[in-house]
Amino acid sequence: MKTRLKWGNMTLAQTSLNGYFAIMSTGMVMATGLFFLLIAGTLCFGWLIPLVIGIRRRMRNSGGKALIVIGSVWGATALILTSFAIYGIYRLIRYEVKVETFDAATYNGQPGTIAVPWNNSFNLQFLDGSSNGGPLKIIGTAGKALAPTGTFTISMINLSTATSNDDFFTACSWLNSGKPRQVTVTADRQVMLDYGPPFVASIQASQPSAGKVELKYKLSDKQGNAWQVSSSKNRQNVKFEARDKTEKVVWRGDFQYG
Repeated sequence: MKTRLKWGNMTLAQTSLNGYFAIMSTGMVMATGLFFLLIAGTLCFGWLIPLVIGIRRRMRNSGGKALIVIGSVWGATALILTSFAIYGIYRLIRYEVKVETFDAATYNGQPGTIAVPWNNSFNLQFLDGSSNGGPLKIIGTAGKALAPTGTFTISMINLSTATSNDDFFTACSWLNSGKPRQVTVTADRQVMLDYGPPFVASIQASQPSAGKVELKYKLSDKQGNAWQVSSSKNRQNVKFEARDKTEKVVWRGDFQYG
């Protein structure tokens, strides 16, 4: 069985992939939040109950040693887990919220140049490189951008372009191919990143089971990084056709998310 992508009158850069959106009611969100808050409170402070009871029993010479041990181990574990949680929240705030944008005008020194195989606007994000050691965003136009000098790790790249009908297309990748994402920028040369178009569209088909086959759509660059292409106005899903050995169409559909 052959599977073909059908784009209609749209080019690959104009193809829209809708993300998966889960819609929950306000009551469900509040109930879920209260449930997790109750669990977190029990894990963090529940150890005080056996510890206090154990200490009171020891003071009355009526046992309680096992309860003290349980409370102590529980408390130590809760303290370690809480420390990890606080550190995780700190990392999340530092690397996901407080993203500094590079400004060549205020940069102390001569910046370098980063280029991508894309002749329109783009931005990419470094895991490090900002003034406080956090993430740094680089913004470029016409496929080029000024960047600070040094060696950095790229975490995300976003390509964008506008069309004549006021539509806005974006292609985004988190560079998940597993290959090195480090880039060294110097002031005396331009660094060309090998991320982006031309994209390769492919379909992965699972082994038939009970007369059913699962198809997975993938858009990737030549480095093997997965990309998502979206449109600000056009929400058409990627269509496909499945044909047998005689080229007869046996299945038509589109990849829907949500």
